[in-house]
Amino acid sequence: MQYRIGICDDELTTCTELENIVHEYFDKSLYRIEVYVWNSGDKCCEDLSHGNKVDVLFLDIELPGMNGVDTGRHIRETMNDQATKIIYISSKTNYAMELFQIHPYDFLVKPYTKEKVSSLLEKIMNIEKIDRMQYSYTSNGNTYRVDYGDIINFMSNNKMIEIHLISGEKKTFRGKLKTEAAIFPKQFVKIGHSDIINMKYLKECHYDYVVMRDDTILNISQKYRSEFRQILCDYNNSGGVING
Repeated sequence: MQYRIGICDDELTTCTELENIVHEYFDKSLYRIEVYVWNSGDKCCEDLSHGNKVDVLFLDIELPGMNGVDTGRHIRETMNDQATKIIYISSKTNYAMELFQIHPYDFLVKPYTKEKVSSLLEKIMNIEKIDRMQYSYTSNGNTYRVDYGDIINFMSNNKMIEIHLISGEKKTFRGKLKTEAAIFPKQFVKIGHSDIINMKYLKECHYDYVVMRDDTILNISQKYRSEFRQILCDYNNSGGVING
């Protein structure tokens, strides 16, 4: 299986250092990797826009020309790419509000350690294993499969189950959500009798409702609010991996 890593930083030493850490980490795995290196946000966006997409992008914020914030916004909004895991790199920590809508996976503060980068990659690969697992369902006598990583949420209505995908598609089939939920990965969390969300695509969380990455608003039933807040806390502290 192939995995693609991007590094965008105007400091050549940072690019070399990160590339070495990435290769060292993946040399111990079963993944084949390709590493792409850019020294400007403009060049990074140009290549990504022409189909040279990556699974993970280490992205410096303080870039000349198109900075890291604009580069991330281009990836999310212009390219409509919600899948790339962006890890921002900076010696400063005052960018939280600017980065909020870009949904970065994490933030590396310079100077960082090899152990910190390797730990991030380990968490990402654990998520990747889940994302590439497939959910299968039957509709009109035919069996279909979809990657769990492409599913925003499940919703049930009158004995029908709807799967909402990050692509904007909606798949519908007959079934009981309670029965199907027994096989879902832990990253799929119940927030109501008829709603199960993929924590990966959680955009905003409020006391009694959530906003998903596609701007769908879903209510959190009173019965699930306390448990969901604890799950959310564990999810954030674990870097996006729910165990147990």
